[in-house]
Amino acid sequence: MLNKATFVVLRKYPFGDNGLVVHVFSDTFGRVPLLLKNARSRKAPLPYGTIRPLYMFEGVLTRSGDFCHVREARPLKLLDNIMSDPRKTAIAFFIADVWSGCLREQDEQKGVFAFIKSTVETLEEMAHGWSFFHHWVMLQTAQHLGFSPGVGSFKTEFYLDLLHGEYTLSPPAHPYTAGPEDAQCISWLSQFSSLPPTAPPNWSIGRKREVLRLLIDFFRLHVDGFKTPGSLEVLNQL
Repeated sequence: MLNKATFVVLRKYPFGDNGLVVHVFSDTFGRVPLLLKNARSRKAPLPYGTIRPLYMFEGVLTRSGDFCHVREARPLKLLDNIMSDPRKTAIAFFIADVWSGCLREQDEQKGVFAFIKSTVETLEEMAHGWSFFHHWVMLQTAQHLGFSPGVGSFKTEFYLDLLHGEYTLSPPAHPYTAGPEDAQCISWLSQFSSLPPTAPPNWSIGRKREVLRLLIDFFRLHVDGFKTPGSLEVLNQL
């Protein structure tokens, strides 16, 4: 059975001597593994050099055993800026790692895919927001997947209970807590459905890294098997 769909690349793995398994997320099938047996061949449905995190394409999907196959593939949008700007490239790899760790369902998820597509397009075109874009994307991802902490009261004295995903006036009796200044940044970022126009209050390099660490902990607490993205170290160097 042939099924046309739109895809975004999350991750790739070598398969045998010449093949690749490419994990993609689609508008029609959710997350699926594509098997490319001769990935470097000129006849391969996807040019080898384009198979990078967040690459988007349209194609016809066929299912066979544990893997899917794609044919008649064509680029949906060229991501020239993402691939030529080191800051955007590092952010793209990180976001792809986050999505790869939490997008797992193999069924239609058009709402989630629309958010992903919009996020990739925003990253390609944006001219500001490097220091907080990936934080905002993680919070929007959590909201689409149903475990977002939402927006707090914006009072400087509240805490964020990462374990239960709620804001509190006193610190919870466990270590999974964001202090008032970090909680305020998370709450501030959570209020925007599109890229915020400015950085959160009291934003700094130290705050940026601490809030990102807290968000990774938040995902680890709420997504089974979620691991710290391997691209985090490179991202933190920018």
